[in-house]
Amino acid sequence: MIDLAVERFGRLDILVTCAGINKVQSSTDMPPQDWARILDVNLNGLFYCCQAAGRQMILQGGGGK
Repeated sequence: MIDLAVERFGRLDILVTCAGINKVQSSTDMPPQDWARILDVNLNGLFYCCQAAGRQMILQGGGGK
């Protein structure tokens, strides 16, 4: 995703992380694999996107948001 944005626009100056998933279900009934999927998408996905964007922003200099 980061590589495509840089290829298309020349640089990366901002990353907006607004994606996430949820499962409407009582927490007492949620299977562990459903909870793990929510954490994987919402936390790990956020972290890895920020990590990749941060690396690109550092590489190109001038910072970013």
